[in-house]
Amino acid sequence: MRKPLSHLCRVAILSMVLAGCSKPQPPATMPQPFAGSMLFREELACDPAINAAMVDLMEVLRKEFGPVSIERYRMPPDIDFRRIADHYRQQLPDDWEAAAYPPDHAAYRMIAWNSRGWTHRSLALAMLNEVGCPERLPYKILLVISPTEE
Repeated sequence: MRKPLSHLCRVAILSMVLAGCSKPQPPATMPQPFAGSMLFREELACDPAINAAMVDLMEVLRKEFGPVSIERYRMPPDIDFRRIADHYRQQLPDDWEAAAYPPDHAAYRMIAWNSRGWTHRSLALAMLNEVGCPERLPYKILLVISPTEE
């Protein structure tokens, strides 16, 4: 006896719904970095503060994002965090919403967005403050956090 077509449609829809509820993914197209920013990897005297912020962010975001990747950028010293957040938000689809994470912490300011579409996607930014950095840097440090694809 053959199963009706409607049964197969229900199975297909259920599969799509379950796939949409899987772990968050990064944006389908990663936003372009802010003009004047530069990816960096060098060691700094304030690396303990940077590492502490990264660990804190991973702990805060892991519940939502799962495993994450974090890119570090040098930002112009006179840049405002709101301008950076607006720059990234404008590159995300309209249906993305700001997540309910506290934006201000002792060592950084943070904003996170997510899309709850068929594929749950997320992105977060954190701008480090000068707290805990013994050297005066001629730039600010931005962390761009996204779920890792597995």
